[in-house]
Amino acid sequence: MTKCVAIERLFDHFWQRATMLIGERVVVGLGRVWHVSEHFCALHDSERHLGHIVKTDRWHAYDATHVNPQEDGIRYVGGFSDLETAKAAVESSVAFHHESGQTPAWIF
Repeated sequence: MTKCVAIERLFDHFWQRATMLIGERVVVGLGRVWHVSEHFCALHDSERHLGHIVKTDRWHAYDATHVNPQEDGIRYVGGFSDLETAKAAVESSVAFHHESGQTPAWIF
């Protein structure tokens, strides 16, 4: 099994468990969709994962289209007290990096 397939299966498993309580699909335009559950949200389009949000003490938002400053993971957008603000931050970060040309070529 390739690493990519293993990661995809792990994500599918996690997503199924995360959405057991609350599952919602929200279309945000440009073919982008949020999958929302009680503790985890994922933004994607038809080709790639764009970002996600994880609920711990706050909603922690990540932009998966850009590497972090250390270049050892994805960009952390920030911690937010409410989900809608976290979603807006991810969408803004993804759009900014894509439109400004700052997104690495291997993402798109």
